[in-house]
Amino acid sequence: GLGRQEDDPSVDRLLAALTSEEPLPPLEADAEVADWCLAPGVARGRTCGGNLALIAATVGTPYQLRTDGRIVLLEDVCEPPYRIDRMLAQLRLAGLFERCAAVGFGEMLDCAPPDTARYDLRGVVHEALAGLPLPVLWGLPFGHGARNQTVPIGVKATLDADRGRLTFHEAAATSHGMTDEA
Repeated sequence: GLGRQEDDPSVDRLLAALTSEEPLPPLEADAEVADWCLAPGVARGRTCGGNLALIAATVGTPYQLRTDGRIVLLEDVCEPPYRIDRMLAQLRLAGLFERCAAVGFGEMLDCAPPDTARYDLRGVVHEALAGLPLPVLWGLPFGHGARNQTVPIGVKATLDADRGRLTFHEAAATSHGMTDEA
């Protein structure tokens, strides 16, 4: 499957990504603007990213994620907030957020703090990225959950944290996104 389970729109979007010569429809963040916008603004760049734990594990290796001028998209599964905080601090200290265009978060499935905690994961992420001069969007519908919406990597896109939207400007299944061109 696409995750633990998949829904029909997720399967339809995957098939469109593989076959369409048109950009995929935008992804819309969940909830209200107060919930999705961790830092306001609009940025354009090529998409990059993936699973936060795997990206953090490559820092300092030849496989480290290249983020300059890019929209960094992150998701994870089964990681407690203290580990999410540590991984974001590692990426920040390694300079991966210094020259990126924006950061967008997908589902952080089973990453909630214990019921007795006085904090939530969104707050931990907000604090870890505080002060970065770029838009940060929370709640996009991609990751390991049932709403595993396909996100093309390497395509031109616009992340609008104010409107809660990630808009793609190129088709997913082309070779144009594999260059360094911004």
